[in-house]
Parts: sequence; structure tokens; C-alpha cells
Amino acid sequence: VCVCVCVCVCVCVCVCVCVCVCVCACVRDRESRSVFMWIFACTFLALTIISCMCLCACHACIVTGKRVYYLKADSPNLLEEWLRVLQSVLRVKTASPLFAQPEIRPGMKGHLIKVKHGYSKRVWCALIGKTLYYFRSQEDKFPLGQIKLWEARVEEELKSCGRGLEAPPHTIAVHPQEQGPTYLLIESRHEKDAWLYHLSVAAGTTLGKVGTEFEQLVGKLLNVEGEPNSQSWRHPMLCFSKEGLVSALTTLPSQALQTEAIKLFKTCQLFINVAIDAPAIDYHVSLAQSALQVCLTHPELQNELFCQLIKQTTKRQPQGQPWPLQGWQFLALCVGLFLPQHPFLWLLQVHLKRHGDSRTEVGKYAIYCQRSVERTQQKGERQARASRMEILSILLRNPYHHSLPFSVPVHFLNNTYQVQHIRSLPVGREARVCMLGLPS
Repeated sequence: VCVCVCVCVCVCVCVCVCVCVCVCACVRDRESRSVFMWIFACTFLALTIISCMCLCACHACIVTGKRVYYLKADSPNLLEEWLRVLQSVLRVKTASPLFAQPEIRPGMKGHLIKVKHGYSKRVWCALIGKTLYYFRSQEDKFPLGQIKLWEARVEEELKSCGRGLEAPPHTIAVHPQEQGPTYLLIESRHEKDAWLYHLSVAAGTTLGKVGTEFEQLVGKLLNVEGEPNSQSWRHPMLCFSKEGLVSALTTLPSQALQTEAIKLFKTCQLFINVAIDAPAIDYHVSLAQSALQVCLTHPELQNELFCQLIKQTTKRQPQGQPWPLQGWQFLALCVGLFLPQHPFLWLLQVHLKRHGDSRTEVGKYAIYCQRSVERTQQKGERQARASRMEILSILLRNPYHHSLPFSVPVHFLNNTYQVQHIRSLPVGREARVCMLGLPS
């Protein structure tokens, strides 16, 4: 096609030149000759532009880190097909390192209706870090696109967007910098509240103004970088309470999870307030395993559990009464399994730093929790709850005093056994290395 166009252009140019020469030879008037020359120049320029456009329509440029590649196709349609394939491969290669990592856990995920430029589409969305990815379906591994949220304006729209569109009653507008808005249409109020909070946290523009009262207090503390003298630390919502919760401390996407959060707080209260009795210690083991299993089954409740434990280990007890040590023991069990997400991870780290002190029992548990947080960040989260042995090791002795607090008897075929000591909550690969010296 391009060759034919070039040939046609050349023929036209030759014809124009011949016509112009003949006209100039026949016309002796200078003004008329000038007019014909201008007509020739304009015609030649127009044909040249058309030729360049046709040629450029069949070319592509690929810029890499070190080189620039120029590609030429036989037709615009073939070039468009090649570009579509290359862009698809590029999108896959760009997304692969992120979604291939098992420790990547979305802050929020679910089906939403995405509306942009008047076009709507139902997509599966996943919020990871400060970026919102959207997919055709939940099973897809590579996104259709992404929205950068940092410093974007996130707000709830009171009016429906789009004409003639039967939209759900809740709409969130995302205004990225120097881009047009994207509207997210959401079915339920609980889901809308959860998306609005997590998107606002990712954007970093309305922190401390959205979410539950607890979340707003955390946002205010984050804005002042955890100032120790801030009045927010002494707010009743952040301190120990003997009363049960009326609603969850964090924003949750459904009423069912709200109910589970309230039950979770009751479990924490029983674990903390009921004294540990050695003959009946399995009662506390059962409570801990039950709460941890609920959070593993419903990852949305992991932030909630940490917020509840931080709350219940914050208020200072009156003189003569012991510190709620069992709350710190429960916290020590949690940090070895999974960690909360931002900004609650920041709150946990500040909480542990404020209470870390090797001269007190509580301070020793706080230091142990700090080490466990670092180790979980390095090794990744677990998929199974803590075993009875692990819980007993935390409850019966302070793990701060033992670099390898767990004792595991290994029995051999010759009726002998060896007691091996391992770290808190190891993964299977580490256990093989520690106990048997097997390769990982």
C-alpha cells in the first residue's frame, strides 16, 4: 500500500511539473506566471504531506532503556495489530513482578462498575499500595489498567454520573492529578464506606477525615508523626475499655463482618480478663486459636484484631493492679502469623516502640513483638493458625528471654529422640533446617 501511494504521488508530482512548465511557457504575463507557480508549490506541498502521513501511518517506534527501534509494516491495519500485541505483552511484563509475589495482599478487592468518559464496565478491582488495578474477572492475573492514587482527590458523589445509566446508589469519584475523573459505582453502603476509606488512605489527601472514629484518630496521629504529647493518644477510643464494642473499630465492607468484629472483641476481652489457670490453660488456647482462625478465614478482620489489641493494651491501670499482660501475650501470637496494613502497621510499630522496655515484663513482650514484626515482614505471613504448643510457649514464659523459645522432640527409628529448639512460629522450610539439617 505504501509503495503504491509513493508511486502515485511521484506520478502526480511529475504531471504537476509538466503542466506547470507548459503553462509557464505559454503564459508570458508575470503575474499569471506567479499565480501558477504558487498553485504548483501548494499542490506539491500537499502531496508531500499526504505521502509523509501515509508513510508514518505504517511506522512505529519502540524506545527501550538503551536503544530505539523503528518498525515498518506493510499496511496500517497490520501495524495496528502489531501494536496491540506489543502493548499486551508490555502490560503483562510490567504487571508480572507484582502479582507473582505471594506476599502481596490487596487492601481492598471486589467487583465494581468503572465509569470513565461516559463508558461503564463491570471489573474486578484490587487496591495494592497506592495503585488501583482493575481486571476483567477475579481469575485474571494481569490487569486491564491501573489508576495511580497518590495525591489524587477521592470523594463520594451524591449524584449519579452518566446519562440513562441505572447506577447503584453509591458512587466514588477518583480525580488523579492531570487526568480525567474515574467513577466507581458500588452496591452497598458498607462496601462503599470501606472503599472510600482505603482509597483515601492510598491517596493520602484526606487522612484523618474519613473512616470510623478510631481510624480518624489514627489519621490525625499519623499527620503529626505520632507526637507523644498528642491528646489523641489519651482519647477513650484508643484506650482500654471494659465495655463491649457497639461497632467495629475499622471500616468493614459488610454487615456480617461488622458482627464478626464485635464477636472478636468479646473473645479478646475473655482472653485478657480471665486469669490464666495452669490446669485449665486450654481455655485460653481455644480462645486464641478461634480468634486467629477467624482472621485467617476473613483477612478483612486482621486490621480489626490488631486495633482491638492495641486499644486493650494502651490504657494505664490504676496503681496496685497488674498491667494487662495477657493482651500483650495475645499480640505476640498475632504478629508471628500476619500483620496489619497501613496505617495500622504504622500504629502497631509506634505502639510497640512506646512500650518497649527491657526492665518490665510488658516491655519485654513489646520488644519481642518488634522482633516478630520484622521477621514476619522478611519471611512472609502464615496460612495456618498457631498450634497449641506455640500458644503455650508464649503463655507460660516470656519469649524475650529465649532466642529459641519452642522445644520440639524429634523421635528416631531406634527409639531415641532429641529435643530441638526453634524460633517462634517458623515456616516449614526453617523447621527442616533447624531440626534435621535438611536442605531448604
